[in-house]
Amino acid sequence: MQAVRVKYKDNQKYICYEGQLTFKSFLDCVAKKCDIPTLDLKVFDVTKTEVDEEVFEFLIQKQDLGVLEICLPQDPNDSLSSSASASVTSYSDVDSDDTIILQRSPASTKREEDSRLAKEHYYNAEDGSGYLAWRLKCVQKGASEGQKKTLRQSLTGGPKADRGPFTEANCLTTESLCCEAIALMKHSADEAIVKEKIKQTFTYCQKMLHDPVKSSEIFTAFPRFLDIPGMIEQDFNLLFGDVTSAKFLEKWPTVYKKKVLDQSRGLTQTGDLQTGTSIQGHLDSIMESRQPYLLAVGTQRSVIHKYLIVIDKHAIPCKSPDCIDELFKAHFVFGTSYNQDLVNVYNFLQTTIYEIDVENTKEEEEQRQREEELMRVKILRHKKDEAELAGSKRNDDVVVREVEEKEEEEEDSEGQSSDEGNMSDVWNSGDSEREESGNAEQEVQRQKEKDPRFERKMRGGKEGKEKAATRTRREELKSWKRIPVNIGKEAALRQDTKTPRYLHIASNKTNRWGHQRSYRLQVFSYTGDHLPESQAEERAMSWARYKVAITKQKDSEQSCGSLYNQHDIWNPAVDFSKYIEDNESIENQDLVAWVTTGFLHIPHAEDIPNTVTVGNGGGVLLRPHNYFDEDPSIHSADSVYLAPGSEDSCDSNRMACLTQETCSPVLEPFTYHGFKVETRGKN
Repeated sequence: MQAVRVKYKDNQKYICYEGQLTFKSFLDCVAKKCDIPTLDLKVFDVTKTEVDEEVFEFLIQKQDLGVLEICLPQDPNDSLSSSASASVTSYSDVDSDDTIILQRSPASTKREEDSRLAKEHYYNAEDGSGYLAWRLKCVQKGASEGQKKTLRQSLTGGPKADRGPFTEANCLTTESLCCEAIALMKHSADEAIVKEKIKQTFTYCQKMLHDPVKSSEIFTAFPRFLDIPGMIEQDFNLLFGDVTSAKFLEKWPTVYKKKVLDQSRGLTQTGDLQTGTSIQGHLDSIMESRQPYLLAVGTQRSVIHKYLIVIDKHAIPCKSPDCIDELFKAHFVFGTSYNQDLVNVYNFLQTTIYEIDVENTKEEEEQRQREEELMRVKILRHKKDEAELAGSKRNDDVVVREVEEKEEEEEDSEGQSSDEGNMSDVWNSGDSEREESGNAEQEVQRQKEKDPRFERKMRGGKEGKEKAATRTRREELKSWKRIPVNIGKEAALRQDTKTPRYLHIASNKTNRWGHQRSYRLQVFSYTGDHLPESQAEERAMSWARYKVAITKQKDSEQSCGSLYNQHDIWNPAVDFSKYIEDNESIENQDLVAWVTTGFLHIPHAEDIPNTVTVGNGGGVLLRPHNYFDEDPSIHSADSVYLAPGSEDSCDSNRMACLTQETCSPVLEPFTYHGFKVETRGKN
C-alpha cells in the first residue's frame, strides 16, 4: 500500500491506495476524505504548478512527490501566493492544452528552494525524462485523435450532436454562479424560480451532458427534472426555438394522425406491455441501461391517467396528451441516442415533423443502409462458400433461407407453451392417422368425440406454426424480388412489385442478327389487392400473390390450385408457392408461365338481369420478339390466291418454309364446295 499527502486549506491528510491510482479516483478519494464536492477540483504540486490528468500519471511515480494542494475553483481562501496565482490560468478562460502549458510555467522572478525539483517536472537532463519528453511523445497522437473526433461530430446530427456554444442573454457565465444557482434550485419549492434557474444554467447543463465523465451525474446535479413537469419542453425550446418545438402538435393531428391510425388497424397486437407493478417496483427491476421510453400508469390499459419518461432508472413526469412529443424531445435534452428498434420512427419524427438535421440524418441513414447491404453480401458469400465446400451446388440464397427458416423454427418451438406443445403432438399424430385412413373428415370427427376441446386446441396449436411459416415465406419472397429473371432459376413477380416493361422467354438460338429468339409476355390485368399472407386461408390461394411466375414444367404441377383445397386450407392439397421454393434451374428446360389476370367490376343496378362487362378486360399476349429476321408481313401480297394443293409451296405460301422452331399450328386445308340451293315444295 502507498500513500500520498494532500492539503486542503489548513488541513493535511494522507490518501492511501493500492495498485494503480488514476487522476479521477484520486479526486474521488480527496473529495470523500475532505468532505468537498468533486466538481472541477484543482491540484497543485509543491512548486504551485497545477497538475492535470495527463501529467498526474507521471508525477505519481516519483518518490519525492511532496504535498499536493487541493483548491476549489475561485476559492476565496486560496493559499497560493500572488506570483503563483498569476501564473495559473482560470479553467473557464483557456480551452487549449498547449496554451495552458505556457501560462502555467513558474514565474521567473521567484525561486523556490527546491527549484531543481520543479525543473525536473518538465525535463530531467540526466535521463532525458520529464513532462516535456512525455508530452512531446503523446501530443501528436492526441492532436490527430482530437481532429478526427471534431470532424466526425461536425458531420453527424441527431440527439447526441454538440450544438454549442449557446448565447442566451440570461445564462450564467461563470462556474461559481452556476453552482450557486444549482444549490438554490435544489431546495426551492417555487416552480417559477426553479425553471428560471434551470434556464440560467442551461449552458452549464449542456456542457455537463456532453462530458463523458459528468453526463452520468446529470440527475444528481439537476434533480428537479424528476419532479417538475415541463422542464424538458423548456430546454428543447432553448435548443431549437418555439417554432420547431411546436411542429409536432401542429402537423400530427392534421396531416399524419389519420394515415397512421388507418395503417395501424391491421397490425398484430403483442403482449409486451407489463402490468401489475408499482412505479418504484418497475424502476427497481431495471437491470441494464436502456434508452428513454414511456411508462403508463393506470388501472387498466384503456384507463391511463399518468405517463412517465424513464431514463437511467429515473421517472420524469410528462403531460399525458403530449407524452410522445416529450419523449422525442428528451433524447435531445439529455443527449441520448435512439433505441435501435425505433430508430426509423425517431428519424421520421426528427426529419419530417421537426425538420432537425435533415441532411446529416439522411447521410447517416444512407451510410447505415450501405453497411447493412455490405454485411448481407458478406453473409451470402460466406454461406455460398460453405455450400460449395460441402459439395452442394444450390444457389446461395436458398442456403441462407434454409438457415433462417431453421433458426425461426427453433425459436418458435422454444417459445410454445405446454398446452400448444401437447396440441402439436395431437395434430401431428392426427396427420399420420389421416394419411393411414385416407379420410380426413372422419379422423377430425373421431378426435372431436374423444376430446371436446380438440377443435379449440387444434386451432390454437396450428396458429403458432402457421404464423412462423407465413413469416418465413414472407422473408423468402422479399429476397426473390431482387432476383433477376435471367439467372436461370425459377422466379416470380409479386403483385406489389413493378412489372418490367419487357418480360421475355428466350431460347439459346439466335436470329440472323445475333439476337436471342424470344417471345415477349405482355400482361393486361387490374392490380388489385389480394388476401394478406397473415391470413391462414391464404395458402390455399397462394397463386394470387404473383403477377407472373416462371417454373420448370413438371407433370406433378398441372394447376395452380385445387378444388380440394377447401377441405384443409391450412395444409392445402396444392400450394402454388411450393412450385417456386425449390428454385430449380430452368435452362434448357420446358417452361411454364403462370399469369394472373383479372379486372375490377363494381356491382350496380344495370347488372340485373344480365351483367355487362363492356370496357373491362384482362389477358396476356405472347408476342414474338427477335424471333424472325424481319417483319413477316412484308412478304404478304396485296391479293392472295391459294389454289388447291399449293399449301406447302414456298412460292405461294412463305409461311410453309419457316424453320423448325415455328410454333404455328397445323391447320386442315381450306376447302369450298360452293353454295347449295334447297327448294321446298308447297303443301
